[in-house]
Amino acid sequence: MTDDEARREKAYFWESGNCLRNKLGIKSRIQLEEAEYRLRTARQAQLDSGEVEIPRTFDQAHLRAIHRHLLQDVYDWAGEFRDVVFGKQEKFFAYPEHVDELLDTVRERMIEPREWSTVPRSEFVQDIAKIYCHQNFAHPFREGNGATSKVFLAHVAEMSRYRLDFDRVDKAEWNAAAYAALPHDPFDGIVREQEMYDVFDKLTVDREPAVVADPDLANAIRLQTTAYTRPDGSPLTGTVQPDATTARPAQHGPGSDVSTERGS
Repeated sequence: MTDDEARREKAYFWESGNCLRNKLGIKSRIQLEEAEYRLRTARQAQLDSGEVEIPRTFDQAHLRAIHRHLLQDVYDWAGEFRDVVFGKQEKFFAYPEHVDELLDTVRERMIEPREWSTVPRSEFVQDIAKIYCHQNFAHPFREGNGATSKVFLAHVAEMSRYRLDFDRVDKAEWNAAAYAALPHDPFDGIVREQEMYDVFDKLTVDREPAVVADPDLANAIRLQTTAYTRPDGSPLTGTVQPDATTARPAQHGPGSDVSTERGS
């Protein structure tokens, strides 16, 4: 690491050197992690509920917007790409000067050419794993890459017949597979997305069709239910109660969905 790289890396931390500078004035790494999670989760809820919408452009601006929204309460540099070299254990992420190129490649070669509305499940799993692994190698932000990537992947999945349930895979399994997929040498950039296939196979689920209330059906159910109850509202013995949750599938075009994604 050069003197300039060391200076830039040091600038991210308080004088103690083990806690990232933050808007909250917290100087304990553990306390910062707890506060960051709490605040990020609240911002995530705004995305899940639709209170805040981020344009689905699937480019660098898209990633920056997600990161900025999630971490705006914690870091001054929320939404800004890192300018330092760092890694995990014995592997390094892409050097800062290669991040832009990697992210452009993800959009131009892995997202835009794909007809997501018709892609079979097996191909979806491989495609989404490939996008994640290259994006993870790019690791554009100094902190918050995992949460940002999951929101971004959920946005990609919106174009398909599937959604991603990240709760179906535990953190240890996810981290182990993500680490195994990183290039052994950051200069050759050979990403091993197959290491993430099993993970994405577990968390890929079919989208449930939307349902809408049918006024006529609801009225029929109400009348039928009334006919099978006593004046006090208790059911008559020996009768089968109709299912009050019955609804008809909504007629939507391919890829439509009203479900929300949970972040983690």
